[in-house]
Amino acid sequence: MKNKSIKELREICQPEYEDAKKNPYYRIYRRFFRTFSIYITSLLIKINFSANMASCLGLIFGLTASVNFYFGNFIFGAILLQLWFLMDTLDGELARYYNFNKKNNNLVKGEYLDLNFHHLVHSLVFLSLGLGLFNLNHDVKFIYLGVSSLYALFLNELIDLNKIKVLFSFKSKNVKTKIKKSLIQKLMVIYTFPTIANLILLFSIFNSVSFLVYFYGITFPILVITKFIVNSLRKW
Repeated sequence: MKNKSIKELREICQPEYEDAKKNPYYRIYRRFFRTFSIYITSLLIKINFSANMASCLGLIFGLTASVNFYFGNFIFGAILLQLWFLMDTLDGELARYYNFNKKNNNLVKGEYLDLNFHHLVHSLVFLSLGLGLFNLNHDVKFIYLGVSSLYALFLNELIDLNKIKVLFSFKSKNVKTKIKKSLIQKLMVIYTFPTIANLILLFSIFNSVSFLVYFYGITFPILVITKFIVNSLRKW
């Protein structure tokens, strides 16, 4: 099979997502990676590097980043976290390419694997940051703040999953639902990846990771609880 040009690969591997269209920050950040990621994707295709292999390599970057956070190597850990997000871009591009060429690529299973890797890395980031600051400062409150952020992260995911479950159930019963985007949903961009990864890198450079852990440890649970209350009271 003839190798496809970069332009052809962009058309196949880099479609515009609906979520990206609704989130300007995510769109800009994703496009930054996409500017050069397609060249890496092209090389990986030539050596038959699979999407799942890219996901697994990304997981290694994410886990290694967390280990470095634990030992107080915040800048190096933050750089590894950026590489994890780059691999998250590459695995999607590879999956779409192989699916386009009908090379038995299982998009559903790959997406399942990718999403669970996300949860694993996301959760370890907050916990390892808290433990890393505890190791450096011997102040137990950093552990509490890390656990607080981790709890809020999981609770936020559960709220969203339960909302999807309920809406799917109503949709299957032919009940029309309309979701309005609230101020809280707009604020959540600060509390999701890749924003968190970018802020960790920025605060690491200025040796101020402790301020970031304070911020997430205190405000994240408050925002998530507020989100739950608002979702319970508002009309969908």
